Amino acid sequence: MITGLAAALLAVAAGTRLYRWWYRRSLTLAGTFLALACMSLHMLLNVQSFEAIVRDAFGVRMPSALKVMVVCGICVGTAIAFTDVTSKGGQRATLIRIHIALSLLTAALSFAFFFSTPWPSNVDNRTFDNEYAHLPGHAEGLMLGMAYPFLLCLMVAIVSIAQADRKTVTGRALFLVFPGAAILTVYAALRIGYLAAARYGLIEPTPPPSPSPDCSPWLACCSSLPAWRSR
Repeated sequence: MITGLAAALLAVAAGTRLYRWWYRRSLTLAGTFLALACMSLHMLLNVQSFEAIVRDAFGVRMPSALKVMVVCGICVGTAIAFTDVTSKGGQRATLIRIHIALSLLTAALSFAFFFSTPWPSNVDNRTFDNEYAHLPGHAEGLMLGMAYPFLLCLMVAIVSIAQADRKTVTGRALFLVFPGAAILTVYAALRIGYLAAARYGLIEPTPPPSPSPDCSPWLACCSSLPAWRSR
């Protein structure tokens, strides 16, 4: 239930950004809309009934493959908004094109791995992540899917700390952005490192203990609140 609520809150927050973009045509608003809309879809894919509909309609591989692509969409939206705020006018368009190209490339390669690898039957997304993600084909797809998020979070962390400034509103906001970007960079690096090590036999696969709590819906609800306040 909380997962569906989080998806709905994020969808409404995305809608408010789209409404404001229609009148202001701001890259920051466009990027924020894309990120929030993709976050909403990602949460919706965590709802078992919706996941089952997608699996029945498009095949058992589609929910996990679509999640990877949606994560890249979240990253592209974040990159557009962040670049619009922090870059100079002459660099903005070039940087955004680079971000879009990298995201599309890594998402396409990841998608190709997912659809060229046999898929376990009767397995939901969470079980797949915990027990099958390290297997050949799946691991490569997930590592490629995490490559662009890792690079983006690393870039955001570096730029945030470099441009942070207590004297300006934007500079003070970047102080708040840096810890989250740094944590996500470490998470992505650990995720890629674990998958590579488990895939090539350097370590034994170590799925989390069951049942392990999923706090992502609560985090998503919290992340949507600032968007509602500023709508």
